[in-house]
Amino acid sequence: MLRLNILLLVVLVTVAMGVVSVQHKSRRVHAELERQQDKERALEVEYSRLQLEQSTLGAHARVDELARQKLAMQAPSENFVITVDQGRQP
Repeated sequence: MLRLNILLLVVLVTVAMGVVSVQHKSRRVHAELERQQDKERALEVEYSRLQLEQSTLGAHARVDELARQKLAMQAPSENFVITVDQGRQP
């Protein structure tokens, strides 16, 4: 009977240590998950900001203004414009 009690005690301690280990791993993984979710939210905010910046920088009026001011470009005169009609074939 004493041997059975000792065996059961060893099994109980082993199982208890296993439970503690699994709980610790679970908490550690959960903490890592929360850190990664925080990073995800930060990246989503940055992505939204970059999309807004891209749409601002690529706006037609801004590109036109930069082309005229910095590159001294201007619209071509009507003599240099060729219009292509998509409906007709030669």
